[in-house]
Amino acid sequence: VPIAFDLDKPELIKEYLLNPIFLACLALIGALEIGAFFCTKSIDKKQRLTVGEYQTSRWYLMNGAIYHLLMDPFCGFMQGWSLMTKQYGILDERFAHPYASGSEAATLTVWLEGAVMCPAAIAVFIGYRYWLPHLKGKANEQHKVVW
Repeated sequence: VPIAFDLDKPELIKEYLLNPIFLACLALIGALEIGAFFCTKSIDKKQRLTVGEYQTSRWYLMNGAIYHLLMDPFCGFMQGWSLMTKQYGILDERFAHPYASGSEAATLTVWLEGAVMCPAAIAVFIGYRYWLPHLKGKANEQHKVVW
C-alpha cells in the first residue's frame, strides 16, 4: 500500500503534527481531561472510578474526538488535513471526491459520525467521568445498570 508521504522527511512530519485541526482536536481532549480531573479530584476514594471504568471513559473520549470527529469528517470529507486526506484518497476513492456522484454512502457515514456518534461518545465520557462518581455515592446500585 503506498503512503502519501515519506516518514524520513522531517518537514512532512512537522506539517502532519502541527496541523490546526489536529491541534484543535488535541486541545478538546486536553480540556475535557483537565476539566474531569478538577471536577472529580475532591471525590471520596470509594466513589472514584475503577481502572476499567477510567479506561472505558478514555476510550469513548478518544473514539469520539479522534475517529468520529477528526478522521472521517475533517480528513476524509472536508479534506482539511492534507497529508491524512491523501491517505483517505488512497484507501477509499469515495473520499478522494467526496462531493461527486457515487459517494452518497460515504457522505451519510461521515454525517452520522460527526453529528451523532461524536457527541454521543463525548457524552458517555462525561457521564463516566462526571456523573458516575457521584452516582456511586448514592445508597442504591442502579448506576451499574445505566453504565
